[in-house]
Amino acid sequence: TTTLPMRRLDGDMVEVEVQSVALIDSRGVLQGVAEIFRNTSREGRKSKQYRELKEAASRDALTMTANRGELERQLEQTLKETAVNEKSEPFCVIFIDADHFKNINDDYGHTVGDDVLVEMAKLLQNETYSGELVARYGGEEFVVVCPGTDLEQGYQRAERLRLAISKLRIPELKNRKITASLGVAVNEPG
Repeated sequence: TTTLPMRRLDGDMVEVEVQSVALIDSRGVLQGVAEIFRNTSREGRKSKQYRELKEAASRDALTMTANRGELERQLEQTLKETAVNEKSEPFCVIFIDADHFKNINDDYGHTVGDDVLVEMAKLLQNETYSGELVARYGGEEFVVVCPGTDLEQGYQRAERLRLAISKLRIPELKNRKITASLGVAVNEPG
């Protein structure tokens, strides 16, 4: 079984799973091969339990954002789509690192540190647009993938997120501000 992109008749790209099955007769001689193609982008047919398990496996347990594995899977898929589609739009990746997070854990405890991460995740999810992916990269680091976004637009979004994070207030931190450092990158052909 393998997964690959395939162009539909309408020109859209979809991900399909291809399974090859050898057709062997009663004498053990290969008579042919059957290939089964399954559109993996149509998850509506999958069971509720399957969808729940898939979501659990792709979510960060603390922040309920996408986890690193899901981020890497989505980035790989997006890069594949842009590689095969000459008309694809640029996309940006915004990397967010909470400043001095170790000090928050040391001064207020890990429970408060977890609260900060949860509130940052909520803020990022509320401040991003539909179709953008928010993921926890690890520790106090988050990534936002912004489809259809050039470098200048990505920079503007990053600055908006940075300002929103600086206004975030966590009651347990009293008057201590949360700040973050952000980096922006855009895909390039090749």
